[in-house]
Amino acid sequence: MSEGQSSAQAPASGRAPVGRPLLSLSLASMMDEVHAHSGAVYLLSPDQPVLEMAVMAGLPRAFAAPWERLALSAPIPVSDAARERRLVWVGGEEEMARHYPRIAMVLPYPFSLAALPVATATRAYGAVFVTCPAHTHRTCPTGSAII
Repeated sequence: MSEGQSSAQAPASGRAPVGRPLLSLSLASMMDEVHAHSGAVYLLSPDQPVLEMAVMAGLPRAFAAPWERLALSAPIPVSDAARERRLVWVGGEEEMARHYPRIAMVLPYPFSLAALPVATATRAYGAVFVTCPAHTHRTCPTGSAII
């Protein structure tokens, strides 16, 4: 990760940091591989349909705070990826406005976003997302480079 990015910040929920170093290293490696400028790993809560941010990088904590706990049913890319167990690729501002207008209103910036489920064939554990500068879609138009 480049300077200025914060890494491995724990959510406010105060859950035990089981596996956080591994999650943080995995996120950093993924971000480096695809030249992402921010990202986060979310884990499903064991007792409710909620995704909880386990680690994040590239975003100020205060900025990311509203997204530390997300309903699995929320109409946002990371929830869609976890719920539907599929890659969610948003190639830029226009696509974000079409598919996720609420996010586009609060984040009117030129970026691409990929969200992926963290799952096996039989169990979902959560999801991960990364954001890249908008021009990145020329090198990975479907987000497949992130997989």
